[in-house]
Order: sequence, then structure tokens, then C-alpha cells
Amino acid sequence: MLDLSENKLSGFIPDWIGTMKELQILSLRKNQFFGSLPLKVCFLRNIQFLDLSLNNFSGKIPKCINNLKSMAETISANVDFHLYWLNSLMSMQYYLNAWLTWKGSEQMFMSKGLTLLKSIDLSSNQFSEEIPIEIEKLC
Repeated sequence: MLDLSENKLSGFIPDWIGTMKELQILSLRKNQFFGSLPLKVCFLRNIQFLDLSLNNFSGKIPKCINNLKSMAETISANVDFHLYWLNSLMSMQYYLNAWLTWKGSEQMFMSKGLTLLKSIDLSSNQFSEEIPIEIEKLC
């Protein structure tokens, strides 16, 4: 999981983001990133939650978006969004919650629902051209 949302980060998404091949959750929501989406984003084959909304991305959405194969899987047994920390005296369990804009309003999804949730949010950017037809292969 990599959550850098709401940090006033700016610039281009770095190419090294595509080297994180096991990454399942990436949120760069509500920053000031700009430029085109790097093709390296398409290397995130295990990604199940990709939120790039509320930035200043431009250009076109790359056709290789259909490489995000985990988005198309109906069941993913290897996804575990619970993080555990143990020591000799106590056991703590951390849960992940995610905010998504759903039909115009923000909704919170709790960790139990996130194991089935698959989402790409590219809203509130400056993308041009049509949405590539390749994205339908993710449905």
C-alpha cells in the first residue's frame, strides 16, 4: 500500500512507481501532480485500488491501462488489507478504510469491503481525448 494523498505533492509521477510490481493500493489523490500518466503505471499488474483523482494530469489515458490484470479478476485470494503488529505484550490490529467518490458524494469503505473493492479513479483531472476502449477489458 502506498498512500500519498492530500500532501500537496507536485510534479510528474516518477517512473519508479512502475517497479513496485506487488503494489495493490496506490493513492495519489488530491495533490498537484501534472503531466501525462507514465506508461510505467501500466506495470502495476497487482493493483486493485488506484486513485489519481483531484490532480492536474493531462494528455491521454494510456491504452496499456488494460495491463492492470488484477482489476479484471473476479476473486483475489491473495489480497489482505489488514496489517498486523505483534510484540510479546500486546497484539494490535490495523484496519484500512478508503474514501471514494460515489455518485457525487464521498463514501467510506471499511476494510472488510475493501477486500472485494476494485477501483480506478481518474476524475477531476485535465485528460484529453476519449477514454481508451481498452479500459473495458477491466470490467
